[in-house]
Amino acid sequence: MFNPIWVEQSLADLRPYAEVLEAWLASNRQDESRLLRGQALQDALSWSADKSLSDLDYQFLSASQELDKQEVKIALHTARKAKDAADKARQILADAQRKAKQRIRIASLILFGSLVVSLVVLLLVSPSIALFYRDRGFENYKAARFKNALQNYKRSVIFNPNDPIPHYSQGAIYEQLRDFSSAHTEYKKAISLDFVPAYSNLARLYIMENKPSEAISLLRIAWNKNPNNLEKYFILKNMGWARVEQKEYPDAEVLLQEAIELNNKGGAAYCLMAKILDNRGDNKSALLAWDNCRKWASQNRPEENEWINLARKRLEAKGND
Repeated sequence: MFNPIWVEQSLADLRPYAEVLEAWLASNRQDESRLLRGQALQDALSWSADKSLSDLDYQFLSASQELDKQEVKIALHTARKAKDAADKARQILADAQRKAKQRIRIASLILFGSLVVSLVVLLLVSPSIALFYRDRGFENYKAARFKNALQNYKRSVIFNPNDPIPHYSQGAIYEQLRDFSSAHTEYKKAISLDFVPAYSNLARLYIMENKPSEAISLLRIAWNKNPNNLEKYFILKNMGWARVEQKEYPDAEVLLQEAIELNNKGGAAYCLMAKILDNRGDNKSALLAWDNCRKWASQNRPEENEWINLARKRLEAKGND
């Protein structure tokens, strides 16, 4: 849930696939060897899950996903062939029972072998099927088809229960639906799979529930998980927010300043900093922070939307002075 202007202007340096994207574009989008595959694609989709990206990013990711989808189709075709083989084996068994008892053993071995093949094929294709449903979930999420997105993510979990992203994405959807209890549950499942962004999102819910101490404990754990710079920004911003709620303004100011240094277009950090500066009576600095709050905060999050409205009132009041 990032500001589109910020995404367009500042995320380029954070793209984990920046080099291959440039190479793909340089080939006029013809060099498929530059597209993402396997874990690299999953990492890129994880990184992009809560972002609003450019058309080029979506085209590149979509092209990469298309290759994986082809593999899924091939795998599903193989699975269907295995099922046909199992059906054929069952028919052979029925015929063998009618013809002679001595052929039952042979037919049983054929059936067993077919079932083993089917099981092996299913185990081999499960990760690809899980990724297929996860991609469908993301597409439905972007289109605000939340019910369909939840169904896709739940199916993805069935085929790959060790992937944290479907749980994290379900948590974000439940937030949109104001079902905070379910959001808690899904974020905790993602945390159990050691997914750093889930720590920040759950901590944010704790702060909104007036539980800043619980939020801080969770964020300290996340800080020790070797987060990237974007993840560090959200950890510091939320920790600063929690300290504001505890009225520990000096500590909060230090944390929020570190967050702003990591991301100078992170609107929420400016909003919280403006509150601290207002409390201290530094009106000039507070107005600058409120202006950045109004400019960069996201209207998609209820607390930031509230801060944007507060920023507008503060700036309008200054204009009337």
